[in-house]
Amino acid sequence: MKFAICFMMNAEIKMLKDNTDEVVVSVTLVTYNHEKFIEKAMRSILSQKTNYCYELIVGDDASTDKTPKIIKKIADEYPNIVVPVLREKNLGATRNGYDLWCRAKGKYIISCDGDDCWCDDNRIQEQVDFLETHPEYGGVCGRVRLIDETDSPLPDDIMGNSSFFVFERDEFTREDFEKWLMPGHVSAMMLRFDFAKKKKMKDVFLSHSTVGDRISVLYGLLMGNIYCTQNIVMCYRILNTGNFMTQYQKKNLRDEDVRMMQAIENFIHKECDGSFSLESIKKDRFVAAISIWLKKNTKRNRQVLWNIWSESDKKLIYSWILIKTIAIKLYYWYILHEDRKIEI
Repeated sequence: MKFAICFMMNAEIKMLKDNTDEVVVSVTLVTYNHEKFIEKAMRSILSQKTNYCYELIVGDDASTDKTPKIIKKIADEYPNIVVPVLREKNLGATRNGYDLWCRAKGKYIISCDGDDCWCDDNRIQEQVDFLETHPEYGGVCGRVRLIDETDSPLPDDIMGNSSFFVFERDEFTREDFEKWLMPGHVSAMMLRFDFAKKKKMKDVFLSHSTVGDRISVLYGLLMGNIYCTQNIVMCYRILNTGNFMTQYQKKNLRDEDVRMMQAIENFIHKECDGSFSLESIKKDRFVAAISIWLKKNTKRNRQVLWNIWSESDKKLIYSWILIKTIAIKLYYWYILHEDRKIEI
């Protein structure tokens, strides 16, 4: 008979039968080539002091370093908590994460990356306590501490946009989401988990190869607003090789962004009541794609531009935006000798 381990507040360990009703929280950890950080990430989660049973599902996306070996070692230490998923073929970040969600048993779910870590041993206890006593909320979100490769703290504005990590009000709503805001970093959130809703959103979850945080926020909003606290619950690591945004800029994924936004709009229009539009955000991505193409006329940048235009149902409007943006950018660069962001 299998057993699940529950960590008690008084540090006692209680053995319970392993079934889906007893796993209250599922923590999904996606990782790829994180051998320097994965052990810290896993042990920071396994150090939780809580009277709620939880599982840690770790999905290694066919790493080429020692990450799988480290995961297996820790899984052998905690066979009743850690569920290792060691892939032989790389799926990509969002498909890896979605597959882990499909394996989750909990009433609540938390997502994390293999190069980050938690810094609050009471996180699960406090976030579950809140959601248990506030059924009107779809999730609860804490705050993050920015750290470098050596775990040293970094200033909040080092990425130039601290609003991605900090939301200034107590409640995050669908109206906030429509403005393309975030309640905080997705790894600081605990969401109610509804398998049926997750399955219904499969196409939305898989609409982007890399970005899944916005869709996770939307998933939580389907069950209620997200409550935002001041508690720092996890550490977000910025690597010397560059953060996610650095890689995003290199790959130029703006066409995937627009495709994801369209999938979100389609889903909300089909499944939810009320009007919803991300058109202004999509236009902003198109303008950015034009600017990048003007600066660097590569095959990839031309393809991104074409993809956004050809997949739009407002081609005349987007054609006008293309002409207008080119004219304004050339004026800024060659007449004013400066660069400015264009607002459409």
